[in-house]
Amino acid sequence: MSGRGRPTFGKLEREREKQAKAKAKRERRQAATTAEETPGGSKPPQPPAESAERVLALVDDLHERFANDEISFDDYEVEKAALLSRLTIE
Repeated sequence: MSGRGRPTFGKLEREREKQAKAKAKRERRQAATTAEETPGGSKPPQPPAESAERVLALVDDLHERFANDEISFDDYEVEKAALLSRLTIE
């Protein structure tokens, strides 16, 4: 005797949940895309990219301040993350 001719209820339920999750994800992405756009239909202007040398010099200065105990480790990590996020990768 072969297997059942139709899917089980559990399988159908999992498939519905997967589809609902995918739909919610699509809606979130679409909402994020429209939120980034300005009322004129274009994206807001991006600030000019800083040179990598300038950002790395700021990171070096930050490291020196941390090494001299001028700032706490937590402040160092927060500021370092902010600086590194300004680096552009080409």
